[in-house]
Amino acid sequence: EIAREELHCSPATLSVWKKANGIVIQKPYRLFTLAEWTELRNQKWTHFQIARHFGFECIDTYFYHARKIGIPRKRRREKIES
Repeated sequence: EIAREELHCSPATLSVWKKANGIVIQKPYRLFTLAEWTELRNQKWTHFQIARHFGFECIDTYFYHARKIGIPRKRRREKIES
């Protein structure tokens, strides 16, 4: 909102400018490894518990990172026609 309304540029343009000028954005979450994820899943942790543990506020961001490191998203069950 600030980029568009006050700076009159896109958020992507602002992001590129910040990187070029050495402004580092601290993420509120910590990216995890496949080994860390596997260890927690073996302890019967749910996706929501793992996401919360690593500081992910948005579950979609958690699943995006999970897919990037090779964790397939479980598909929903298909409806069975009678």
